[in-house]
Amino acid sequence: IHPLVLCQIDQVPLISGIEVLVDGLPGSQDMVNLIPLQEGDTYTLKKISETIRLLWKTGLFQDVQVLQSGGEEVRLKFLLARHLRVRRIRFQGEKQLPMKKLRESLSSFRVDNLYSRERLDRAVEELRRALEQEGFFEATIQPDVKMLPGAPEVDLTFIVSSGQRYIIENIQFSGNGIIPERELRQEMKSREGETYIPSQMERDLEKLRNIYISKGYRRVEVDLASVQFERPSEKVSLTLRITPHEKIEVLITGAEVPKEVVEPIWEERIFEEWGVREGEARILSYLRGKGFVFASISSSVKMGESEVQVMHE
Repeated sequence: IHPLVLCQIDQVPLISGIEVLVDGLPGSQDMVNLIPLQEGDTYTLKKISETIRLLWKTGLFQDVQVLQSGGEEVRLKFLLARHLRVRRIRFQGEKQLPMKKLRESLSSFRVDNLYSRERLDRAVEELRRALEQEGFFEATIQPDVKMLPGAPEVDLTFIVSSGQRYIIENIQFSGNGIIPERELRQEMKSREGETYIPSQMERDLEKLRNIYISKGYRRVEVDLASVQFERPSEKVSLTLRITPHEKIEVLITGAEVPKEVVEPIWEERIFEEWGVREGEARILSYLRGKGFVFASISSSVKMGESEVQVMHE
């Protein structure tokens, strides 16, 4: 054999030691057995790459690193980080905090979900939005993550501080009200001098919307046009905008058909001709369901400046 070839053979590095750390601790024998290398094997980059590929393929790990030291005798250190699962989720904070709503709003984590930092950030944002909906605009959320020794699990605790809340200083109405302001205020639970709770305001807006609908204003728009926070007084001023649009009256004669069969059609902006035809189709379906197979309908629409009258005979 040529002397140069002998020299090259002598310089092939060998693996002199293998250390396996899992989540920072010495790996169990089961973990060590996942690595298809032994002391005395020749060291090549191809073997290391293949070993890393096999470790990823197990699906057990969220991170795989290999450190090496030495020259002709190479020592390998495998740093493996297992996928962590959530064992428990808890909340800590003052009694006034809506703990049940916080738990319901948390969709990024459930017990036995995989844990990740990205999910934790999303969870904090979900809780922040839920707190704001309940009027806790200055709340702080501190997540505490505890890894369980010897197990790929974590316990999550969200430590919540409520912070200062805002009081409604005044509520103003804008737009063509039609219904007296006093009557609307009586139907609302959000009132001046009370804590501002956005979720309650949303329910109030829906209640006002239904009042207008019950009086024939099926296309009414009721929304919170303005929210002005005043710091440091911790007060808030609200403006509600009401746009009734046309009053829509539906008349059905000649047969007993509930108006509820037709009225929802006219809650959206539609072509009148389509609305009439859709109304006829619904009425016929209703009557045929009652056994009136040969029912017929004639319809018309009268358009006024602020009122629409739909007639089905």
